[in-house]
Amino acid sequence: MNGEAEDGLRRAREHLGRATLESLEAARALLSASMRASGIHSVAPDGLAGEIGRGLDALISSLRRGEAFALPSALALPLAKALEAEITRWEVRSQTDSDARPVLRAFLGFREVLWEFGVRPQPEPDRSSTSQPPDTTASRPPPSAKPRVQRFDIEG
Repeated sequence: MNGEAEDGLRRAREHLGRATLESLEAARALLSASMRASGIHSVAPDGLAGEIGRGLDALISSLRRGEAFALPSALALPLAKALEAEITRWEVRSQTDSDARPVLRAFLGFREVLWEFGVRPQPEPDRSSTSQPPDTTASRPPPSAKPRVQRFDIEG
């Protein structure tokens, strides 16, 4: 990679870091304002609002110290699942609606950004390593309804 590209990536990382910090601080201020507007002036440390507040504070502190950003798994997993569902939905819609393609691209780009932050779907556990033999009496799931990739020789 040449120096200009590396410089561009470095600047992009810096901007993304500052934007992320600003977003987290905005979320923390919004949480605080919504609690005050609701008449809540203190929260139970083990309650949801307390947990969210501590999580935001920890993320903000780590970014200010220049540490790597890591989204808590309690937020990362549901976010990743919801994002994958939206991508699937817009992939299907984009097959018949050309206006859906930009939305699909936006979700794909958002997924890429989240992947850079370590938000990735967890792989399914490998069940082949269990010591129990597979249950042959259970019915098999139906084959996938998604079309499969077909390959053929175009020069032959």
